[in-house]
Amino acid sequence: MNKYTYRIIGIIVVIIAIILISIYAPIVSILLNFIEEYISQDHHIEPEGIYNIKKLLSFIIVLFLAVGTLLLFNGFKKITVVLEAFINVKKAKKIFQTNDLTTKENLQKRLFIAGTSIGILLPFLLPIFNQPTSEGFIEEGSSVLFLVAGIMLFISGRHINKNPSTPDIRKKIRIILIITAVTFIGMFGEEISWGQRIFDWEAVGVFKEYNVQSETNMHNFFNAIFDTFYPLFGLSLFLFLCLIWFFPKKNRTYLSRLFFPHPSMFFLVFMMACLTYNGHSEIFEELLAVFCTLYSTRIFYSLKFPKIKSSNP
Repeated sequence: MNKYTYRIIGIIVVIIAIILISIYAPIVSILLNFIEEYISQDHHIEPEGIYNIKKLLSFIIVLFLAVGTLLLFNGFKKITVVLEAFINVKKAKKIFQTNDLTTKENLQKRLFIAGTSIGILLPFLLPIFNQPTSEGFIEEGSSVLFLVAGIMLFISGRHINKNPSTPDIRKKIRIILIITAVTFIGMFGEEISWGQRIFDWEAVGVFKEYNVQSETNMHNFFNAIFDTFYPLFGLSLFLFLCLIWFFPKKNRTYLSRLFFPHPSMFFLVFMMACLTYNGHSEIFEELLAVFCTLYSTRIFYSLKFPKIKSSNP
């Protein structure tokens, strides 16, 4: 698109922002009524949720004004010039948005946008719906992503023979896929208490007596250590992945490039680590489900549409 097209789009976006400002109060009222009627479990929004709705709408208006103004005055190009004076933009894009294992060239860019957007917006949006709360509808919905991630890895196994590696490497890929898929599905099972939350049966035996929430799962036996475990796990995961992403070994093996998370997850993992600072965090678990899904998506496409030939394990 030429600069005149950008200017027209910029004018349209600014006009939309102005319209939103002029009907700000009615929009807030419509959003409140919709959320209370169709989303809130108790059909009630707490004052904090109302405040966050107004804050979100204000953020959208400011974003529209900013984007429209930048488009109108060719600001994105000027920002790129400024950024290039401090960082290598092309190199940053290569690190965060490229994947040399699949022919789907735009895949990693889309995963980067999805992970970053969700990582930033989810903590901002949850209080609007009186979340995070244990067994809230967002938690229940996000737990399904563990199942999706596991199934996706099992399906990925059907495409291993397309991989140009040696039979030994393909065998290792299959084993790692099975172990990881079973782990993700196990996490889903734990989240739904292995069917208790679906079929509403009553816990018995040690689960009723010693489980903190009287549920048929294992993780609620250890609630007492969550306030320590979550920050330790979140920070350790972030630091470990940063070492892999930004201090890589030369000639990394195909297996490590396939199964280690991609740098496009950086901002998502950073938000996960930040959200554990006060201990047990429901938002962390929901972002972890997103992380697992994006992780499995990359592996699926890398095996279904392989790009490079690899003989090293």
